[in-house]
Amino acid sequence: SSINPSIGKLKNLQKLVARSNQLSELPDTLWELENLTELSVSVNKLTSIPSGIGNLKKLEEFSFNALPISFEEIDKAIRLMPQLNTLYLRNLGLSALPPAIYELKGLKELILKNRYDDDVYKDTPPNIFSEAEKERIRQRLPACTIEFPEEE
Repeated sequence: SSINPSIGKLKNLQKLVARSNQLSELPDTLWELENLTELSVSVNKLTSIPSGIGNLKKLEEFSFNALPISFEEIDKAIRLMPQLNTLYLRNLGLSALPPAIYELKGLKELILKNRYDDDVYKDTPPNIFSEAEKERIRQRLPACTIEFPEEE
């Protein structure tokens, strides 16, 4: 599955939810959507987020839940979006946060809570944070509302 490259013509598009589409890549024209404020690419086959995402200067909310993406690739992608204020990182197998998250000065909401209410999440790795790690995160992000995974 893929996103039609002509999406780049939707110059006034503000929100794009491309969830659960078996996407393994994103078209370069996506980075032309300069008015995009919310983007979800959750539950796809993406193993990286292209550097073009850095062109989306108005992007405030980004969701990349349940992707087969490495810790390093998550960190790299977040570094390209310093303006984010809401970030969804559900079901990624995290036990610590990528360092770039601590550099998001305007981050107000961080969603780490796992989802199991939808079949698409059933085979995805859960985020599991120790109590000590949760406390470290809270201390480093005092102005941010954080939804941690519930105890299993």
